[in-house]
Amino acid sequence: SFPQVSVTVPLITGGNATIFAGADQFSQGNEVDMDTYELTNNFTWPRGNHTFTFGTRNEYVKVRNQFTQSSFGVWQFRNLDSLGAGNANGFRKAIILSQGGNTLFDQFQSAFYAQDQWQATSRFSLTYGLRADLINFPKSIETNAQILAAYNRNTADIPSTKVQWSPRVGFNWNITGDDRNQLRGGMGLFVGPPAGVW
Repeated sequence: SFPQVSVTVPLITGGNATIFAGADQFSQGNEVDMDTYELTNNFTWPRGNHTFTFGTRNEYVKVRNQFTQSSFGVWQFRNLDSLGAGNANGFRKAIILSQGGNTLFDQFQSAFYAQDQWQATSRFSLTYGLRADLINFPKSIETNAQILAAYNRNTADIPSTKVQWSPRVGFNWNITGDDRNQLRGGMGLFVGPPAGVW
């Protein structure tokens, strides 16, 4: 728990450089704790030259994010003399207003999907499917009056739950039939987990 201290020094070759010491301003009070619970279940059904898969993936995440940059302080000095005299030309420090600077929230992501892997020939297979993702925040978030007053942004406005459809298709062509020369490709839409830290 030491502040960031910077001081400007002259270079022998001309110009100036800046020396930094202490804890980086963006690393001060920067912590993330996440508890993740996941339930995934897939059902595979082979039928002739088709293999159908149906499934669901559900993930519940509890997040504690602390990002109180500059909470130990950031000191700036013009030169080594001003550093020695303790005469800073700049200082800033984050003030923690509530919850120890923590943001606490939960997020839930569910996915339901179906696909078919079709072995069209002994050397060519085609896989196609559709996935539906739903992301939501099960607990409401309070309005931070200071943020609303300063930036006209309501912290309680969070994304609403919407279905995100993700079709995809892929193929595998065993060109020479000996598994040595294969051409694979595919395209589709893919959804990752929400970037909760934002």
